[in-house]
Amino acid sequence: MSSDNSSGISAWLGLLLGALGVGAVWLLWLAGQLSSVISGNGWPDSSPDDAFQVVPVLVTNPGDLAQAWPPEAAALLGSTVQIYVIFAVLLVLATGFAALLVWAGLAWRRRRGFRWGRLGFASGYEIRKLIGHRALLRRAAAVRPALSTADKIDPLQVGYYLGRDVRSRRRVYSSVEDPMLVVGTSAKGKDSQFVAPLTIDAPGACIVVSSQLETFTTTFGPRSAVGTVYVFDPDNITGWPDRIRMNLVYGARTPSIADDMATDLASYAGYHMGGVRDAYRDASYFSATAAVVILRCYLHAAALHGRTMTDVVRWTRDPLDPEPVALLRQAEAAGVGAPGWAAELEALTRTDQEARTAMWATASQCLRFLHNRPILDQFSGGPDEVFDVASFVSGRNTLYLLAKDKGDHPVTPGMHILLQSIYGRAMAVAATMPGRRLEPPLTVEINEADSIMPMSTLPRFMYLTAKSSIATHVYVRSLSSMKHRFGEKATRNLWDAATYRIILGGGGNVDDLAEMSRLVGDVRRPPRVTDAGHEDSISPILTVEDLRTMKLGRAVVVARNARPVEINLTPWWKRPDGHEIAAAKREVEKMLDRLAQQAPVDTRVDDYIRAHSAPAGSLLRPP
Repeated sequence: MSSDNSSGISAWLGLLLGALGVGAVWLLWLAGQLSSVISGNGWPDSSPDDAFQVVPVLVTNPGDLAQAWPPEAAALLGSTVQIYVIFAVLLVLATGFAALLVWAGLAWRRRRGFRWGRLGFASGYEIRKLIGHRALLRRAAAVRPALSTADKIDPLQVGYYLGRDVRSRRRVYSSVEDPMLVVGTSAKGKDSQFVAPLTIDAPGACIVVSSQLETFTTTFGPRSAVGTVYVFDPDNITGWPDRIRMNLVYGARTPSIADDMATDLASYAGYHMGGVRDAYRDASYFSATAAVVILRCYLHAAALHGRTMTDVVRWTRDPLDPEPVALLRQAEAAGVGAPGWAAELEALTRTDQEARTAMWATASQCLRFLHNRPILDQFSGGPDEVFDVASFVSGRNTLYLLAKDKGDHPVTPGMHILLQSIYGRAMAVAATMPGRRLEPPLTVEINEADSIMPMSTLPRFMYLTAKSSIATHVYVRSLSSMKHRFGEKATRNLWDAATYRIILGGGGNVDDLAEMSRLVGDVRRPPRVTDAGHEDSISPILTVEDLRTMKLGRAVVVARNARPVEINLTPWWKRPDGHEIAAAKREVEKMLDRLAQQAPVDTRVDDYIRAHSAPAGSLLRPP
């Protein structure tokens, strides 16, 4: 160590020891003053300057400290022992306070968690003007025309409470026409702090798409108390006895929708129609294109003749089945079928056997999520099982679309088609209402969208439905998973379509965190004077570290044209009605446990294997 460094350290140590000495002397003087107060003699007439008289007395006569005070003041002091006891107590308190300050300073330096004074966040006035309580109520007449004559409007009738600004304590809301995208890992409380509260508070009908049983058990009780609840659960996550079936082919009565459905089914199977290809050189592309034609014809024929997905699956297994062509010709002759589709399908059946086999195998592969018989049955509702969207959106009813987050054969394609169909029919209902808005509004909660509902068309529906008072709230685990499942283009469109982007932090992907940090924005600091002149300093409002270490119960809201707002969230159990929600949740969980215990065990597969297993030692051998 150099002599310069040694002298510098010595100087700092000297200053520190001097400051501690002055502080101790002053505490001793304060102890004497307090001894007088404790003795009932009041505050002695002595100034803090007298504290420095304590040092010589402490050295020469430590048993009689009163000599350090002026005579009038000294007569009022307590005993020397009392002064020393009070001094010890003050010293302990001062040491503890100093340690607390040091700890807080180190915590701030390490985590930079104290951001109240940081520049770049929205002010309380800005929140009130753009995304607060008053801003929400100013939009009430537009988003809910039926309430335009009401004397008093509850904010939850026209929007959703998100949380409180950590600085101004103002409440932050979104409206029933604001699409919302929430990004947060599974441990950040998306279910408890967003999905469940927003489902419970939905002012009208609510559709909940989720793979989480917890979401169902938490919200079923409150929602069943205000309207009818429908459960579509093809994977039987809940074991619910009153599950509904869905008519998957219903929308295919319209040729354009039939074509969209077929294209979506091919896309989920891994066959992408985009790009320019030579169909004569790329056999797989030709088979995929033909499979789309086959599926749209089958779906259209089934929808127009009261058939179901069971029939569609059966047709894909027999290319020469004449029934679909006959049905299409019959519908075309009646003027309700798509012109030319029967001939197009018949032409494909007349191709050579190898090409025909490849085309129909591809079409069957597009329906592989229906190869499980119980799941096929759930998607094969008949003509009398069409979900009545008009009746559903007329009140605070709830539809749960539940699916497992699983492997390579999820029911995602079917859920996509169902939700897309409901969106279209809900918009048709809205078109008949004042202002072309649903009354009451519809809320759509799509949880874990990157896993069970990666709809490439989702951004378009978020755009289109917002003005119909249909609020779509999309929840994803991370930007990386969103890009992987939706694709780069759809991910960008999702960011653009969402007027509210909410970041829960966490995660470990630096690129994702950096992208979200850029979304939150930068702030220009006061210029610094350098050798080159004045230099502007621009830094992120929230760094990658800030986002990664954001604590549970916090979120950053980037809404419309407002600056970012950091909010404290409220999980459902901390709501005023949290006890009632918890009690209803326990009842639902008990019911599910009873149903699971009473459910018969399907032993048909095991019984079949036992009945048809060859005895030991009797395995057939080739001659």
